[in-house]
Amino acid sequence: MADVNLKKAPRREVTGIDRIGSWGRVEYHHRLECGHIEVRKRPSKTGTMACSGCVLSEQHQANLKSQRFAEFPEELWDQTGADLAVQEGSVARLKAALVAKFGVPPEAVDVAVDDEDGTLRVSYAVILLSAVEILEVLSDE
Repeated sequence: MADVNLKKAPRREVTGIDRIGSWGRVEYHHRLECGHIEVRKRPSKTGTMACSGCVLSEQHQANLKSQRFAEFPEELWDQTGADLAVQEGSVARLKAALVAKFGVPPEAVDVAVDDEDGTLRVSYAVILLSAVEILEVLSDE
């Protein structure tokens, strides 16, 4: 983790303290109002603490703004690959919906797709059910 000057870090109110670890290795995780957690060897006696997480997130945001993603070279952009990734995401969401509907592990569901002119289309899905799962599905009806 990068070194952070805690004297310049913004002070945030402590919303809770969690004692983590066993004897001799105890750490106190201070939950702050900003959502970050500060880890210390002793619990804070004051109601506020310097938040290193806020400093690091500000630095990260500044780094992202300094990089110019909008000026991405056109010759490196793969539109077909990007479209394919979006379509594969849709197939993965369909598979997840089937897993949730039938209450089976993800390995038990297979969604078959066909490529039609660079577009993925769902052909069929196979769901492997054990004997117990078949009885559960039939008893729900």
